[in-house]
Amino acid sequence: MNRILFAQVNNQPEVLMRVIGLLRRREFHMKSISMVEAENPSFAHLMIATKEDHQSIERAMYLIEKMVDVYQVKTFDENFFEDEVTKKDLHNVM
Repeated sequence: MNRILFAQVNNQPEVLMRVIGLLRRREFHMKSISMVEAENPSFAHLMIATKEDHQSIERAMYLIEKMVDVYQVKTFDENFFEDEVTKKDLHNVM
């Protein structure tokens, strides 16, 4: 099953590059990556889709949470985003 890592980060391209570099060094398979500006322009939402196992995802979350410009990391399964109500209220997740 696909999982989505969802992180609230500083809105800077360097943050995206550091997170991707960290995951790449750990040989973490990323299916897709998206970073969009949050309602507050100093923050962004980083979403990474993956098919990794639960243990790998937990390890990735732990490593990402330790990074300086990362404020919060959550994980969801792909079905979470299929519900129309969820799509409308996604900004309330973080």
